[in-house]
Amino acid sequence: MVGLTSSNDEKLQTGQLLYNAGIKTENLNQRMTGIELMLQSGKLPFDVIPQYNYIAFQVARNLKDTDKALKYLDTAMGLGFSDTNINSSTMLIDKANLYFDSDRNAEGLSVLSQAIDASAASGTKAPEAWYTFGFSKAYNAALDNPALEPEAYIWAQKRVAAYPTETFCLDAINVVRQFKDFGDKQELDLLRLVRKVGAMKKSSEFRA
Repeated sequence: MVGLTSSNDEKLQTGQLLYNAGIKTENLNQRMTGIELMLQSGKLPFDVIPQYNYIAFQVARNLKDTDKALKYLDTAMGLGFSDTNINSSTMLIDKANLYFDSDRNAEGLSVLSQAIDASAASGTKAPEAWYTFGFSKAYNAALDNPALEPEAYIWAQKRVAAYPTETFCLDAINVVRQFKDFGDKQELDLLRLVRKVGAMKKSSEFRA
C-alpha cells in the first residue's frame, strides 16, 4: 500500500489508515509508517503538526529508535508543542531519557540540566526528583567511566543547592571523598556550601 502512494493526498489518506490500523492491532511499526506518511504529505493542518511530531516521537521511542525519536521530539519542541502536563521542561526530560537509554550519559546529563534551567526560567522550581535523578545517573556513570567523575560532583552540588537536606549533603560529601580526582579544594568548597545552606546538624562533618 505504501509503495502505491504517490500524491500527497494519497500519503495523507494511507497514513491515516495505517496509523489507525496500527492502534487497533497494536502494531508500532504500522503506526510509525502511518504517522510519517501523514507528516510527509504536507496536508496536515499547521496547528496539529507539533502534536503529530510529538506522537511520532512517542512511537519511535517505544520502537527504541533513538535517532527518530530525537528527530521528532526536537521538531515538536522547535514548533512550540505543549499540552496538559507537557511543556518544554518535560520534553527536555524526555530527551534526556533518550540519551540515558542509549548510554549517552554525558549528553543526557547536559539536557537534564537544561530542563532544570528551563523550569527555573518559567518561574517554577524543578522538582527534587529531577535533581536526584541527575545525581543518581551522574554517580553511576562515574563509577563506570572516570571521565564523568566531575559530573557526580556537579550534580551533588546542584542537589544540595536546590534541596539542602542533611541526607543530600552527606551524599555529596561522600561523593567528593570517594572519587580520587577530587582533592581538598573541592571538599572545602562543598563543605562551605553545606554550611551556607545550613543543612548539616553534625559539626563533625565539617572536618576536612
